[in-house]
Amino acid sequence: MFRFHLNLKPSELTLRTLSQGHAVVNYGRDFVTAFPENIAYYYQSNVTNVLKITSLHDNTYFHITFNGTSVDNGTLSAGQIKNVSLPDGVEEYQLNRSSKSIRITSDNDITVFSISRRGDSVQTNVVQPVGNLGQEYLIPFPNFTEIILMLNNYSVSNQINSSGSSSPSQTYNFLRLLIINAEDKDNTVTVKLKQSKDTTFKLSPFELIQMQGNDSLVMVTASANISVLLTHPCLDTYFCRCSMVVHQLRPANLLGDSFLVPPFYITNYSRMFLTSNQSVQLKYGSPPFYGSQILDSGSFNLSFYQLLKDGFSNITTSQPVSLRLIRTTSLIDLIPVSMFSACYLVHSTSTTKSQAVIIVETAQVHDLRLNNGQLNSTVKWNVINGTNYSWAAVDLNPLMSQIIWHASSKIAVYVFERMESWAPYGGPAISINEEPDPNGCVVTPAVLDVGNLSMSWQASCQYCGTRDGQLAGPTWIKAHHYMAQKLTEIGASGQAWIALRRSFLTTEWYWQSGQSLSFTNWDQGHAVVNYGRDFVTAFPENIAYYYRSYPINILKITALNDNTNFSVTFNGTDVEKGTLNAGQMTAVYLSSGVEEYQLNYSSKSVRITSDNDITVFSFSRRGDSVQTNVVQPVGNLGQEYLIPFPNFTEITLMFNKYDVSNQINSSGSSSPSQTYNFLRLLIINAEDKDNTVTVKLKQSKDATFKLSPFELIQMQGNDSLVKVTASANISVLLTHPCLDTYQCRCSMVVHQLRPANLLGDSFLVPPYYITNYSRMFLTSNQSVELKYGSPPLYGSQTLDPGNSDFLPFYQLLTDGFSNITTSQLVSLRLVHIGSLIDLIPVSMFSACYLVHTTSATKSQAVIIVETIQASYTRLDSGISIPTAEWKVINGTKYSWAAVDLNLYRSYIIWHPFSKMAIYVFEKMATWIAYGGPAISIKEEPNPGGCLMSPAVVDVSNLSISWQASRQYCVDKGAQLASPSWASANYYITQRLTEVGASGQAWIGLRCHLLTREWYWQSGQGLDFSNWERGQPVIPEKGMCASMRMEPNGNYTWSSVRCCSSLKPMCYTLPRYFSLIDPYA
Repeated sequence: MFRFHLNLKPSELTLRTLSQGHAVVNYGRDFVTAFPENIAYYYQSNVTNVLKITSLHDNTYFHITFNGTSVDNGTLSAGQIKNVSLPDGVEEYQLNRSSKSIRITSDNDITVFSISRRGDSVQTNVVQPVGNLGQEYLIPFPNFTEIILMLNNYSVSNQINSSGSSSPSQTYNFLRLLIINAEDKDNTVTVKLKQSKDTTFKLSPFELIQMQGNDSLVMVTASANISVLLTHPCLDTYFCRCSMVVHQLRPANLLGDSFLVPPFYITNYSRMFLTSNQSVQLKYGSPPFYGSQILDSGSFNLSFYQLLKDGFSNITTSQPVSLRLIRTTSLIDLIPVSMFSACYLVHSTSTTKSQAVIIVETAQVHDLRLNNGQLNSTVKWNVINGTNYSWAAVDLNPLMSQIIWHASSKIAVYVFERMESWAPYGGPAISINEEPDPNGCVVTPAVLDVGNLSMSWQASCQYCGTRDGQLAGPTWIKAHHYMAQKLTEIGASGQAWIALRRSFLTTEWYWQSGQSLSFTNWDQGHAVVNYGRDFVTAFPENIAYYYRSYPINILKITALNDNTNFSVTFNGTDVEKGTLNAGQMTAVYLSSGVEEYQLNYSSKSVRITSDNDITVFSFSRRGDSVQTNVVQPVGNLGQEYLIPFPNFTEITLMFNKYDVSNQINSSGSSSPSQTYNFLRLLIINAEDKDNTVTVKLKQSKDATFKLSPFELIQMQGNDSLVKVTASANISVLLTHPCLDTYQCRCSMVVHQLRPANLLGDSFLVPPYYITNYSRMFLTSNQSVELKYGSPPLYGSQTLDPGNSDFLPFYQLLTDGFSNITTSQLVSLRLVHIGSLIDLIPVSMFSACYLVHTTSATKSQAVIIVETIQASYTRLDSGISIPTAEWKVINGTKYSWAAVDLNLYRSYIIWHPFSKMAIYVFEKMATWIAYGGPAISIKEEPNPGGCLMSPAVVDVSNLSISWQASRQYCVDKGAQLASPSWASANYYITQRLTEVGASGQAWIGLRCHLLTREWYWQSGQGLDFSNWERGQPVIPEKGMCASMRMEPNGNYTWSSVRCCSSLKPMCYTLPRYFSLIDPYA
């Protein structure tokens, strides 16, 4: 069953992670909040207090209570928004305990946004779900004398009383502190003071207390989750106006150490302050505008803030902190870079002016989206100096809700609005989803479920429908890749129905949803990687067995894994055995008698086996005649092959420039005069058992015979051959010992056929290969409509089943007809002097290829890749190909280039983001071309290279010391997990979340005995950290580090005594394919 994710309008949401390293999404099912006093409860203007609730699911029931009494309830659909007006008296203006809390609950995920308006004073707040709250809060109380002087332009210093007394003269000078018990149980709260004795009290379920703040407050802790608000009913009184401020604090476990300040917000009437309970080194800006500062624990106004508009907009700290901006009528938390999200919900509440300030990576600004489309192209992006980020202020429609999201990157979004008095208010937008997705704001990841039942297609549709799903419909390539990945993860096997069927009337295929078939992945549609552990091949006759020049027949074997044992046997006898490491190559020279020149049964097959994956490449040379072949593993072979036999009279005339039509005999008799006119057919039994083979003919009776294990037969081909079938896998070669005899030269050809299940319907012809001495032909057992080119150069042709005539338009491909599509699955082949090659269907393009060059004359790789991705094509360890001259293939999204390669060398050519096709064309000493498709190593692209095995995180159930854990991991070919940078930490925690890991586990971090500095087992310094609050402790109490694998995904670190018994967490690095000696 396959449930598609939905763009917002939303559906379900995924598990969120609450730590310094992840975004904090703002949805949930349980919320508590309160409405502090706005201006004054006795002010003549009416107050409007509203909760804006947005549902992220269909059929979501919500309930709102105030003071324990029901206010509103209802049911919302996904993406539906409800404004709930609260009754008079909801504001809390007294400094005392109170029951005026508001609780919002639901049976599915929602977001809650509060709006308070009285007169011209407006404040909004993203209400955090209880899951985002905490039990410890650092209280920011900087120098409010400076703030009040700045905002109101008069001296109130005489009113500031740091003793915290409740005298009326001091009531409005400091911000108030409003603490709400967020749990349905008693909660013990402690307010910690700088010098005075701490104050401890108890709050009943959902009870709140509002108290006057002062600069001696440091921290609030509680025995259960609390919500803490900073508020002031009239912070700005300039020109007799009165504007409140309200700000919900983040708990102490949701801080950050890297920030980007929205320059939009920097004015003469704004300040920034930092809060931390540790000494902090702070760095700001980048050359030539930069600086640093060391701050003690506490809250501090930052003196350099006004300089930010001159380029100091990036700030990093040595410890996690909170950074806040205060401006006339608003107090906001900056979003740490580590908590950027990919999708935000934005509510506009102003009729005056509303803007979203967006921060995104400069290279990714084009992928920013608003609702269902791209952001307006007229938006002006401003680079944030010294960073790879830019920012823009985007005007929003008044009184409207919108979704701002990014297809491939995380971003920060703030909303700034104007009151009628033009005073600003706002803050961070509502984070909906952390991870980017090309299709929108994903709130329900696709769920794939394969039932164990066996039933009809119709019954399967009904089965999925009763489970609130639908038959899987991979209607586009990304959906298909997602499904394939999930099926691999769960080890699914066998066959399963998908939501695709054929119209009874039109016979066309369509999806259950009614969509037409724009993407397909029929059985032939995967890339065919060319590695395996079992291969069979043969060496057909090159020129002639009696030719004066000595033959050279070689197998080039490349290992993809360390400690790979291989064995080569010929005619049942061992030829060579050996052991190779990953990326190591060896050349195995075969005896002169290996060639098969007789038309008969033979045991001259060559078998290559190994205990791990290898590739095999064959090379045959006699005189100036050279042929190479990518030997396919047995897993790529089949039991049915379509046999291509076009008009070889034309080929012979074309290559040799004399009339040999009198030698061509279509009857297939074995007279010597006909032996060399048609290609030979060489069939090898690829299995260790008897194999019944049938050669089907056009009109004559089929020929059936039996082959013993690994036995072969070579027969003379003719144009009556149609198909070869077998009871087990076979390998089929087309060969000719001397296809080209012009000017007394002789050039053989050998070509391994693809089985009938590995065909294609879309091809790109390498224009490099189109000459007067080349032809193309198609093979199919069905009637085929063939289309070529694109306007204004295009055409079509219908071919009968079994037609192997040369395609008459082939020579026109040089004028732009280089793309070909067919109505049925076919093989397309090019024949040229010295070579016969299969074209790679577009559906079988790969991301990584191994290339061997064998010529002493000239070698080139012809690469076909998407035009927009061409410059990212990589060679070996990651360098681009600067000499490539890319040429667009007319009417397609692809380009091609011919790249010169060094002689007698091997290469890895790969792409980090896209699939491509690679052919290798080389020159004999006579300048005749030979070659074909390169060796496909990996189908899927990866930014790191040719990925052979992904990183693996494995947590053992053992409980052992740090040293023993380190050795345990080494013995497994791994190391203690070392999340030494943010992305590695994210990858590890994602894997731990997937497997539901819990408890504590050792990581590869420890404290140096002499210097007392923490370092990774690899020797790296500690540039990234994810310590739990209050960690690490003094070295005497712990010199090794562990990760707390909490179910909510916190995954913070603690220092622990190294002899303690914890679980080993082993990490195996991802492995990318590389060559040890490319000239081997």
